[in-house]
Amino acid sequence: LYDEFFLVIEGRGTTEVWRTGDEHHPQVFEWQPGTLFMAPLNAHHRLVNATNSPALLLASNNAPPIMNIFQSRRFIFEHPYQFTERYGLGQDFFRARSEIEAEPVRGRAAIRSNLFPDVVNAQLPLDNQRAPGYRRIQPYFDGFEREATTGGFIGEYPIGRYSKGHYHLSGAVLVCLSGQGYTFNWPVELGPRPWESGHGDQVKIQEYTAGGLVAAAPGGGNWFHQHFSAGAEPMRVLNYWGGPTADWNGILEEKGGEDVKASNLFGISEGGRTIMYPEEDPFIRQEFARRLAAVGRTSAMPESLFQQRQADDSTVHDVEHQHAHTH
Repeated sequence: LYDEFFLVIEGRGTTEVWRTGDEHHPQVFEWQPGTLFMAPLNAHHRLVNATNSPALLLASNNAPPIMNIFQSRRFIFEHPYQFTERYGLGQDFFRARSEIEAEPVRGRAAIRSNLFPDVVNAQLPLDNQRAPGYRRIQPYFDGFEREATTGGFIGEYPIGRYSKGHYHLSGAVLVCLSGQGYTFNWPVELGPRPWESGHGDQVKIQEYTAGGLVAAAPGGGNWFHQHFSAGAEPMRVLNYWGGPTADWNGILEEKGGEDVKASNLFGISEGGRTIMYPEEDPFIRQEFARRLAAVGRTSAMPESLFQQRQADDSTVHDVEHQHAHTH
């Protein structure tokens, strides 16, 4: 009675899926490194390794809150109810799709499918909202048609570029699919410029390469975090979110429309949760340049991004007050 997603890290094989009573007629699909797929709710599934080498898959599910709610292993694992509205027996359920649609709140690119054959090498639409040249696609798994309830998104940062800092609650986990980089994390109470204000020692840094994993907001509460592509190829990440029971600062309640603003894309001075480039701590750029120089590269961040200030210091530093009431 819980949803589960799989990302193939290593190996090749197949997955067999069937409902109770249909075990002799399973649906079967193949997977390889980079395949992302969903196991249907309350249906049986079996992973089959098709090679003589080990297969490594990363699984993400919402089993913990389901177990906390019902407190019954028998009910969770043995209930016979079939969610036919979530999982039919048609062959289209595990058909890979490429048709792009716009998600309702922010209009960002999404694909409605339960099987993504290769999220490492798939072409991603240009997004530009988190960083210049940033590419992004959002999987719409069956029954998971809002960003806050999906398996997250796939994003790619160009060589020598990095995201705007932003904050939200704990729950998001990033898996590096290709390239290499690092992430800064710090509690929102330290403000948008922790080094400038003397709190740089409290900023956490996590470096990673393909296969690495980092929590975007560790330790509970609201955390700023910022992602940096610091290798010789673009850095691509898969974001796992908290599932349908996650609290995402009101995103679950956003209905879309012309008057809706997604607060994680707007600057702090506008009531949002993002540190715009002109407002970030100067140490951010200095450290990025230093790390790139160590591997023989230079920053590709356009200088124009840092020229105009969005607000005065008093507005920018008023984050602790704002995060109490900003969605």
